[in-house]
Amino acid sequence: MASIKGFLFTIGFLLFSVSLLSFIVIILATNYQEDKRASEIGAIDRINTLDSSAQNSLKKIFEFFSNINVSLDDSDVENVKISDALPNNINTFRTSLNDFKIFVEQNFPYISLNTSELNETVPLTLLPDRISYYHSNADNNMLNKIIVRPEELSPSSRLKGYHFIITNLVSTVCVVPDIYVSGLNFIVNIDAFGNPNCNKNFVINPDEINKFFIGASPDFFTIEIKNGGVATIENNQGGVANITTILLLDDSPGNQTKVMLPDSIIRISEPSLNIYKKGTARIL
Repeated sequence: MASIKGFLFTIGFLLFSVSLLSFIVIILATNYQEDKRASEIGAIDRINTLDSSAQNSLKKIFEFFSNINVSLDDSDVENVKISDALPNNINTFRTSLNDFKIFVEQNFPYISLNTSELNETVPLTLLPDRISYYHSNADNNMLNKIIVRPEELSPSSRLKGYHFIITNLVSTVCVVPDIYVSGLNFIVNIDAFGNPNCNKNFVINPDEINKFFIGASPDFFTIEIKNGGVATIENNQGGVANITTILLLDDSPGNQTKVMLPDSIIRISEPSLNIYKKGTARIL
């Protein structure tokens, strides 16, 4: 009888030991998973912080060194105002952007910056309308042509025209006949301030060729609008002209206007955490 009790006690003790060991293993495994999860969350938080910091740094580089200012128009907060120069010397902008790219990629190998398009044409995209504002490729760091390209002009498009304000021109005479096709609802206002002033106000057909001249032949400051509202602005007068382009936008409830740098400038790849992100910076 004693041997049976001893045997049962031994079996019970073994079962208890196994249960206790299993419980300890479960606790250790749970703690390991919690520690691992906490580590992953911490790493994700750090990556998100770096992503946000990279976005903010790109925004500051653009604001400080591109010689381009983006704001809402004081007279109508629906309109977006972009102030630029023709030609625009972007040497300092390119240097600052390249230095930032080298710093980020050397110190954070899972982050890369795709800055080639930004370096070449300094482009912006207005959302939600997807209106592109960019430059011709720079010649010796000098940008001398601006292009504004709507994605599409349709009855639902918010873009109803442009207002161009130009200062610091070599010549503001306004004697050369413009080439334009009258339309119903696309507005073009041009104010060139000098002595004398040159003011032009038209309603055009944006699908036809419309060309406006400021200055004396053969060295004009020109604005051409065609192909569904694509505007090309060029300074062939010499000197540095200041050009403000105001995008005239219809009021549309619920649309939050944003102005962004090109898509996918910031690229994050961290395979160990299965994190793959692409992002850009918001300017306005």
